[in-house]
Amino acid sequence: MAELPNWRSALEALARRFPRPQTPWDDPLAFVYRYEDTRDRAVVAYLVSFLAFGHVRAIARAVEPLLDRLGPRPSQALVEASPTDLRRWVHGWRYRFIPAEALYGILAWIRDRLDRWESLEAYFRAQVEGSPSLRDFAETHGQAGRQFFQRRVPDVPRVKARFLFPVPPRSACKRLALFIRWMTRPAPPDLGLWDFWPRAWVFVPVDTHLAFLARLWGWADGRVPDWTFMEQVASVLAALCPEDPLRYDYAITQLGIRRLCHRRPELRRCGVCPMRSVCPYPAGSDPSG
Repeated sequence: MAELPNWRSALEALARRFPRPQTPWDDPLAFVYRYEDTRDRAVVAYLVSFLAFGHVRAIARAVEPLLDRLGPRPSQALVEASPTDLRRWVHGWRYRFIPAEALYGILAWIRDRLDRWESLEAYFRAQVEGSPSLRDFAETHGQAGRQFFQRRVPDVPRVKARFLFPVPPRSACKRLALFIRWMTRPAPPDLGLWDFWPRAWVFVPVDTHLAFLARLWGWADGRVPDWTFMEQVASVLAALCPEDPLRYDYAITQLGIRRLCHRRPELRRCGVCPMRSVCPYPAGSDPSG
């Protein structure tokens, strides 16, 4: 791995190139920019984070009609919604292997948080304050969601509930980490609406692009991006930018989303990649095998 100053220089150039998404076709976070009210932003960010898997354009096509059904004030709509309203909103909806009934469960879960805690901020603040560690926080969130689905939407197969609410150590809990980054990191492209996140908790959203690049660059090992993998990446990012460990996360993922880097070596665009000065490929080993 190259020296840290060289990595910082390359990553700063990358961050300048990809400062923030312009549309949901760039990143689903752009959906949240449409709303001004902080409660609406939190609800939309949380909802979108559950569906933030797969190709970014497919995510946008799945989220757009759902937000249309929720209207201009999603937080208020959920608070006032009846179970009949929730089922009407999800009727005919499906995204990959997530059926309408599972989406109903997600909406019911968010509505239950709003009903019991009045806001997602209050709910997550309570969870953070009650957790001795980041891993405990992620596990508590996942287990609570799974139990909610078992009680309220038992027709959803457990395998789908486990996917929506993963837990360590087998999972890096990427979508929960993504939501937390959006809400707590106080710099673009993120929203920085919540100020209670512990500084020592570096929760990295390890998506498929970051996982591939972390292996390529020697930041982490292992075939599966599990909790240990996430901690390895978090350690590198914290060393690169101690005051803002997730500063480069969004820009790094854009290398994969925009196909500057690819698992297939012949499709990599190394000549125009901002990271070519530090990337060990092709001099180093190729983790895509």
